[in-house]
Amino acid sequence: MGQIFSICLGRDDARPNSSNIEEDYDMGEELGKGAYGTVVRGTLKATGDEYAIKMVQREGMSQEDEDDLQLEVNILRKLDHEYIMNLQDYYQTPQCHYIVTELLVGGELFTRIEHKKQYNEKEAKDVMFIFFKAMAYVHENGIVHRDLKPENLLLGSKDDDEHFKVADFGLAGEIKNGQPLTQFAGTPLYICPEMLQEKPYSFPADVWSMGVICFILLGGYPPFFANNINALYLKIINGEYTFDRKYWKHISPEAKELIQRMLEVDPDKRITIADALQHPWIMTSDEALLQRDLSLNHKEFKKFQAKRRLKAAVGGVMALNRMQHMAHFEEFKKEQSRK
Repeated sequence: MGQIFSICLGRDDARPNSSNIEEDYDMGEELGKGAYGTVVRGTLKATGDEYAIKMVQREGMSQEDEDDLQLEVNILRKLDHEYIMNLQDYYQTPQCHYIVTELLVGGELFTRIEHKKQYNEKEAKDVMFIFFKAMAYVHENGIVHRDLKPENLLLGSKDDDEHFKVADFGLAGEIKNGQPLTQFAGTPLYICPEMLQEKPYSFPADVWSMGVICFILLGGYPPFFANNINALYLKIINGEYTFDRKYWKHISPEAKELIQRMLEVDPDKRITIADALQHPWIMTSDEALLQRDLSLNHKEFKKFQAKRRLKAAVGGVMALNRMQHMAHFEEFKKEQSRK
C-alpha cells in the first residue's frame, strides 16, 4: 500500500506514522460519491466509533489539486466548533488521500425541512441563527468557506431537526495578513457578484451565499434564476431579485430587510455576520414568528428540492465540478466582452 502519513491533530505539521488506515479502521459501506472522491463509513477499531472517510485518488491530481486538499485538511484542523464538521484524522499514501471526519447521519438539512408537516418563520430563523454562529466562528479564524449551499448543511442525527453542521471545506480559502482572495470558486446559484466581476473578495462572499440560502428558506425558491448560466450570472451581478408578494406578504419585514442587507451587491455595504446576529429579525421573539405560517412557501420549497435533485442527477448546474465552473465562467466573460 505504500508509506502512510497520518496527521497528529495536536501539531501544526503532518508526521509519518507507521500504521496505515486499514490497520486503524474497518472500511464499510459507500455513503456518497462526487467529483472529488468517494465517502465511506469507517469504524475505528480501537473504540468502535464510526466516522466518514473521504477517499481521493491521487492519480490525475494536479499540484494545484494536491495543494488545495492540503489546505482543506489544514483548515479543518484549525476549526473546532459544535456547528462545524470536525476532522478526526488524515492519511496519505502514494495512491490516495484519506480524510476522516465525524459521521453526520441525519442527511441534508434541506431534505429534513422538505419533509416537515408544518413549517413557520421561527424554524427558518432558528436555522439562520445556528448558521450565523457557525460562520462567525469560521470567519474569526480567517477562513472563507466559498461554497455555502444546501448540500453542505448536514444534520448529525436522524432524530434532531435543529442542530446541523457546516461541512465540506474543499473550496475554502484562508485570509492571511488581511489579503483578500482572488480564485474563482463556488456554485453558480450561490456565488457572489464580486467573484463574477473578478474582484478581490473576502468574508462578505460567504454572507452573500447565506443570503441566498435564507431567501430559499423563507420564500421556498431561489432569488436568482434564469434559463442559462450567463443570464443567471448577470442577474447576480446586478442584484436582480424580487419578493413575490404571493409568497412574501406574510413574512415579517425584518426578515426581508435582513435578506436585502445580505444580498447587497457592494460587499463593503453588505451586512457582517456579527451584525446579522444582532439583527432585529434574529432577536424577534419565537412566539411572534410561530404565528407566521409558511405552508404555501413550503410547497414551493418542495418543488425547489425536486428540481435540485433532478439537476444533480443529470449533472446540471448545481452538480458541476470546479473545472466545469471555470469553463462556464470563461464563456460568460467572453460573451460579456463581445457586448
